[in-house]
Amino acid sequence: MTWLDSLKAHDNVENVKKEGNLIKITTKDSRPELLCLSNFNQKLSGKMLQTLLKTHNFDFLLCNKKNFFIDEEAIKLLKQNNISFGTGSDLFRLLNDTETIYSNFINKDSEYIMENLGNNYNVKSYQLISNRTVSVKRHKGRDITFVFINEYAITQERINEIHELYAPFDFVLAANPNAHWKDYTYHGQEVKIGLWASLFSFLVNPKS
Repeated sequence: MTWLDSLKAHDNVENVKKEGNLIKITTKDSRPELLCLSNFNQKLSGKMLQTLLKTHNFDFLLCNKKNFFIDEEAIKLLKQNNISFGTGSDLFRLLNDTETIYSNFINKDSEYIMENLGNNYNVKSYQLISNRTVSVKRHKGRDITFVFINEYAITQERINEIHELYAPFDFVLAANPNAHWKDYTYHGQEVKIGLWASLFSFLVNPKS
């Protein structure tokens, strides 16, 4: 069974119509037709997204590449146009959650972070500024930017890739609680990596 066949067989899907990279999904719940645009770019910039927005009307950006990258300008455009984004698994989660408005959907990688970061008493506000980067304003201390990755084995190669895509940032959050890594550097500088508790401690410390 192909992915599209699985989509058609979803319990909450009434009908699926594919027109090029645009997938039109009629659900069995009370929500309107879900317009899903497939994106096969590894890296999506604001300029590239602007072109897509001129030619397509859509509610959900389906990111088909592993470790895809959406830059800050593209994230702003998605927010301005009330478009959510995620993987194929995220699309199925959106279909399962019949109460969620399409524009309010948060993909799985971001959900726990965006819903719980405010529990840190030194966090004043925060926002997603790329698909894996969060900017945090604190009550005490400078602004902090961190990148989150949900992988089991974090390698030096992956750290290099993260820096090339998401730098500058202050901390790498290993969102997988079972993640493991070694001490890594990038251009001679130590890379701060930690689990959720370590990030919270980092944010609490005004000297960080």
